[in-house]
Amino acid sequence: ADDKPLYTYVWDYLTPQWGGPEVTRALVEDMKRHYVNVGIAHPWAVRMQFDSAGKLKADYTDLDKVLDAYQQLGARMIVFTWNSEAYLEKQEGFWSDAWKARFRKWLTNWVSHLKEKGWGYDRFAMHSYDESLRPAVLRMVKLIKEVDPEIRIFVNHTGQTEQEVWNIAPYVDIWCPYLYDYLNSPPYDRLFDVKKTAAQTFRRQVAPKFFWTY
Repeated sequence: ADDKPLYTYVWDYLTPQWGGPEVTRALVEDMKRHYVNVGIAHPWAVRMQFDSAGKLKADYTDLDKVLDAYQQLGARMIVFTWNSEAYLEKQEGFWSDAWKARFRKWLTNWVSHLKEKGWGYDRFAMHSYDESLRPAVLRMVKLIKEVDPEIRIFVNHTGQTEQEVWNIAPYVDIWCPYLYDYLNSPPYDRLFDVKKTAAQTFRRQVAPKFFWTY
C-alpha cells in the first residue's frame, strides 16, 4: 500500500493540541488502517498570529505539532484549509494594503518554515475557501501565487458559471470538484441544472490537472 499511486484523504482536521497525544495517536492509527495518505489540516494550524502591538508572531508551536502528527501518518502531503470567510475576512483591515503586506510576509515565512521541516512544495497545498470559485476565491489565489508561484492551490468546487472556471483555472493545481457536479448523474441533473455548462467547461479545462474527487 505504501507505493500505490492514489492520494486518499478524509476531512480529518487532525489537531493534536486539542485532543492530546493519546487521541492523536489513535486517530493516526485509524487513518493508517483506512489507507489515508493525505492530511487535511484544520485552519488553526494556518492562522496568522499577532502580538499585542499588532505585529506578526513567528510562533509555529501548533503547526509543528500538526506536522509531527502527519509525519507519523506517513502523509504524502497536507492540504491546509484556511476557512478564509470565517477567519481571515474577520481580521481588521482585511484586504487593505497594510493587511496584504502582513499577509505576504506571513505566507513567505510560513512556507519557509514548512520547507525547513521537510514539507516542500510537492508535499503541501493551500485551500483558501471552501466549496466556492466566486470572485473572493479568485482574488485570494491570485495573491497567493503573486507571493509564491510554487505554492499549490487546492479548490473543491465545480463553479457556478463557465466564466468562473475559466477565470480561476490558471491558478489551480489540484481540482477536487463535487463528484456529482462533475458526473452530472441523475437525479443531480435536475437539482443542479444551472451548473451543466460550468461542469462541461470544467471537464475540458481541468483534464490535464492533478485531479481528485470529493
